[in-house]
Amino acid sequence: MVQEWHKIRPPDVETLRGIPAIWTKCSGGLDADPSVFADNLHGDMAGRICGARDGRKAYSLGTHSMRDYTPPHQRNSYEDEIGEEQGGDTEVENSSQGRRTSRQPLVYTPSVDLDCGEGPLIEEPKSAGLSVADILGKQMVPLLRYLDMKMTKYAKPAIAGSYVKFVCGRTRTKVVASVEVAERVSSWISEFATVKATLQARKKRLRQSELQCAELRRSLIVEKYLRATSELECMSFCVDIGNARKATIDLQDKLEASRVVAFNEESGRVDELTADLEKHDQLHDAELALKAKELQDC
Repeated sequence: MVQEWHKIRPPDVETLRGIPAIWTKCSGGLDADPSVFADNLHGDMAGRICGARDGRKAYSLGTHSMRDYTPPHQRNSYEDEIGEEQGGDTEVENSSQGRRTSRQPLVYTPSVDLDCGEGPLIEEPKSAGLSVADILGKQMVPLLRYLDMKMTKYAKPAIAGSYVKFVCGRTRTKVVASVEVAERVSSWISEFATVKATLQARKKRLRQSELQCAELRRSLIVEKYLRATSELECMSFCVDIGNARKATIDLQDKLEASRVVAFNEESGRVDELTADLEKHDQLHDAELALKAKELQDC
């Protein structure tokens, strides 16, 4: 067991600076703000809980450590032992200094190592399964009761108040705040998950629409090409139709001309044949008249 003693000022109960083990936590010394002092006390005691071994917890308070803290059912014997050690060490210090008044008490700064040469305790991870309420009920409350009992030796302890009540209230507030924060975080996580799912669905729909747009663009290009080719074919068809119409008109003109010429030729030939027929008729009539005369003369 290693013990260190420091000569400091007497405690001031009006500003909650009467506990020697936590004077070093106040950055401004004995003239610091009580609220800052209390916050430093609570934060240090709640944030420096180390790993456990054989049912005993290792605590760190400021620069003063209390390893191998005893459970509540063994606290009376432990306090008696600490009181005896403090009394003996105080007498030794008084005999060595020569003069020391009752208003200048010696501060006992214990540094106990009960690891039995096994080295420092391994710090447990924060996710050991202990809630804030369990830590307060099993580990912090006995230590704070011990500190409350130590406050009885100072004047007017009611002014300083109870560390147990103070830390219990602060811990309840922190538990409520942590629950609210956990609920908010869970709600934010659920909202983030929903938003992420919606964004992923939107991205999928966007990709599908982009693929559809690409397919439509390709089909539009093909349709444009087909339309251009069909327009060219239509133009060529129109030209062919015009040429065919011109050819039919020419053929009709030629047919009519040929019909007129042929009719004229045929009609002229018919006229000639009719004239020849009339001449033959006249000659035949003349021959018949001659033959008739000859027959009469006979």
